[in-house]
Order: sequence, then C-alpha cells, then structure tokens
Amino acid sequence: MLRAGSFRIVRRQSGNYSTVTTGADNALTGIGNQRAVQLLADPYDPNPTVDHYLNRAAFGSPATGTYSLLRPFTMLNPSSMQIDTGLSRTFHVLEGQNIQIRWEVFNVPNRLNANAPVTALNNANFGKILSAQDPRIMQFALKYVF
Repeated sequence: MLRAGSFRIVRRQSGNYSTVTTGADNALTGIGNQRAVQLLADPYDPNPTVDHYLNRAAFGSPATGTYSLLRPFTMLNPSSMQIDTGLSRTFHVLEGQNIQIRWEVFNVPNRLNANAPVTALNNANFGKILSAQDPRIMQFALKYVF
C-alpha cells in the first residue's frame, strides 16, 4: 500500500514598525540617532517601490539643541506572505524498515518579502529597501528508517 502525505503552511505577517532618525546628534547630548521630525501627514512614497518606500521630503531634522516630538516606531514596514509546502512518501522495504522521500518548498510563489527600509535621514539610501527575506528554496530528503 502506498501512502502519500503533504502539508501546507501559509504565513501572513503585517509589517513591523521602524523609527525614522536623523542619524546625528541634533540635541547636542553626545548621543546620535535622535528621532526625525515628520513634516508631511503621509510619510510613504505615493508609488512605493524598493527604491522609494519612504518619502524623503516627509521628514526633517529638529532644530539644533532640541528633540523631535515624533514617537518611536511609527513607520509601518512592508508586510510579508510566505507559503510553504511539502510532499512525502514512505515506502516499506522490509519488516520494520522504511524509506521516506520528502520534497519541501519554502516561499512557493517566490514572492518578494522585503525587509525594513533604511530610516536614517543622513544615509544616502534613506527610504530604500536594501534586503529581503529568502527567495524560493527547495530541498529534497531521503530517510532510511530501520
């Protein structure tokens, strides 16, 4: 008798939150990376891409010697969705001995799941998404059980 098994896992995750910083010590405290000032109501690029996720014009630096009133963790990062699946089949060889063949696929649709954008205003890459989670990965396994 042949038996086949499979599983599917769907993981949908809203984006986590980031803080936009100046990347400098505007408050003159000796501690850098103070929060930026949000100048526009919508901080996101009108047509977001990995090269322009946050709108640079939406942020500025606070006046020298002052702090920003922007709360930390207010910028929502991109969401992600991943579908993982696998197939396995067990073959009975002898009494008490089996061979299992397994094929697993992670991120089946090969969807781009972007990480957080650069959020330091003094960085030339501000608002860009420079990294992502894993692309589609497939693995095969052969297991001998005795």
